[in-house]
Amino acid sequence: MDGGSVEDLAPRIESILHTVHATISEGLPKATAILTRLQNKLASSISHFPEEIMVEIFTNFIFDDGGPDLFTIRPMDQRVWLIYDRLHTLRGVCSAWRDIIMDRGSLWSVIPMIRTRSHGEIAPYEFSLQRAGKGTLHLAAFHRCFVFWERDFTKLISEYGPQLRTINIILNNTHLETVRETVCTLLDHDLTGSLSEFSVALEELRFKHREDSDYHDWDYTVPEFPREFDYLFPCDSPQHTSFALLLKSLVAFRIKNILLHWEHISFSSQLTELHIQSIKLGYDDAIVPFVQTLSSAPELRVLNVIESRRSVILVNRLRSALIPVELPKLQTLILYNFLGLDSASFETNQPPGVAADDFSNSHISGDEDMDVDGGDNPINISELLNALGTTHVDKLRLEAPINTIRTLLRFASSIDLELNRWIIDESIPEWSATKLIDIMTMTLRQISLITYSRTGSLHLTCLSIGNHSIQPFQKMVASYP
Repeated sequence: MDGGSVEDLAPRIESILHTVHATISEGLPKATAILTRLQNKLASSISHFPEEIMVEIFTNFIFDDGGPDLFTIRPMDQRVWLIYDRLHTLRGVCSAWRDIIMDRGSLWSVIPMIRTRSHGEIAPYEFSLQRAGKGTLHLAAFHRCFVFWERDFTKLISEYGPQLRTINIILNNTHLETVRETVCTLLDHDLTGSLSEFSVALEELRFKHREDSDYHDWDYTVPEFPREFDYLFPCDSPQHTSFALLLKSLVAFRIKNILLHWEHISFSSQLTELHIQSIKLGYDDAIVPFVQTLSSAPELRVLNVIESRRSVILVNRLRSALIPVELPKLQTLILYNFLGLDSASFETNQPPGVAADDFSNSHISGDEDMDVDGGDNPINISELLNALGTTHVDKLRLEAPINTIRTLLRFASSIDLELNRWIIDESIPEWSATKLIDIMTMTLRQISLITYSRTGSLHLTCLSIGNHSIQPFQKMVASYP
């Protein structure tokens, strides 16, 4: 043999085979992955979709919240986590999807200034800002997540303010000073005209008693009505003027546990959604400027007034002061724990078949004017239905006692009824399914003599059923045509 003996041949062959085997072993997975991706691309019909359609599909999947529902809505941090869970799920499917996800700034437009779910650390919102680029931004921020909240929030607003279309802020500081500083930061950077939606919530409102000699920051009680220093800004301050100007430019405004001087606020035809929650209005006549403020929003489509309180004065005095407000574009109206406000104060003039109203009130009296909450002034169900007048209503959502079912079925035969938080318990005669069967059967028989049939459906949500009430409840459901 040239260059060597026969004895050297076997080791040389073995070395060559080892090298070839190593080369093949190293390259085979890469080749397999390439061929697999090619096979999937050729086999999948979705791979032939234009990229714009893929982005539309991804957008609908990532940001879908299942529709608004007062009783099942997720907290803001959970909604943000869900968005990013979906985002990372899509990104991990294949390289083509990952490239689309990473290149489309609109898919990263929700900026999460919140803690991560697993480690409790601050979410890397700077990465989202980088991916979003120069596109529209939607901020979701939790004050409690930041040691240096004012610094971090101010930095973000100063650098990205013109790109922000939505700002959602939840503050856990129980005093108003942090809220004032946060809102002033927005006013200092003048987002009027660029900001479309603004939500600000104080997790717990504590009214200060400055006149108390033993006042401490941790001492608080809720007074009968708010005083001047309990409001966000004094009504004659430049900050209030700037804030009122900002509100005029909004499409949606949501506020919780923060008091405003409604008599010095007006909206514009741009506003389509208003959410007011956990606000102490004061005496009943303090409702008047709030109701009149609504008249400045003729395009309002969604109005939610949740758990807003007031102190009692003479009802006749209130009704004489109220002027009916027309909301011709209103589609959803939710009054939840809004005590003492007569639903007749709100009039809608939607064309039949166009609008779908959700009307909710948790303090409804029964046929006998029963005070269901022992001290509050409930609304009589018949008065409520009469107040709706000729308004076209597709769905009526109520937290009403069981004894209202007769009136509801009789006077709302064509409306979809959604009754929330009913208790079915055979041990309590007034809450028994057996009694309900008798009431419903008799009422539906009476309806059939007048209107031939009940065309609306009945929905029971957040239902509580006693241990010995399952079978009676099943019988009740089966008996409902």
